[in-house]
Amino acid sequence: MADNGPEWLYTDLGTMCVGGVTNGIYTTDSARQVEYIVNDSGTRFFFAQNEEQLDKILEVAGACPQLVKIVVFDMRRPARLPRSPGDGPRRLAGAGATYDASILVSSTGWWAGPAR
Repeated sequence: MADNGPEWLYTDLGTMCVGGVTNGIYTTDSARQVEYIVNDSGTRFFFAQNEEQLDKILEVAGACPQLVKIVVFDMRRPARLPRSPGDGPRRLAGAGATYDASILVSSTGWWAGPAR
């Protein structure tokens, strides 16, 4: 969940390289919309541009049982975000097949979740 930039591109390409599927979420989406999209898509790894986007996923993370890890691009680590060891991306390496989906895109008109 980030504005256009190198980190977004690297994350997108890296995810595809290990056989994952990226799921773009608009930075203007509310925490409730983020929760719906994360659960609907089965998101396991969430990438946030900064503390503003981190706040949205942290607000709803408890309602996203399949979420394994949250990564923040901004190098200034918020004090409330714990460090956690993990090898999740390594376990996923090579999991994709040639014709698997690579990206899920939802438009602003797509939002079919609960009323805002």
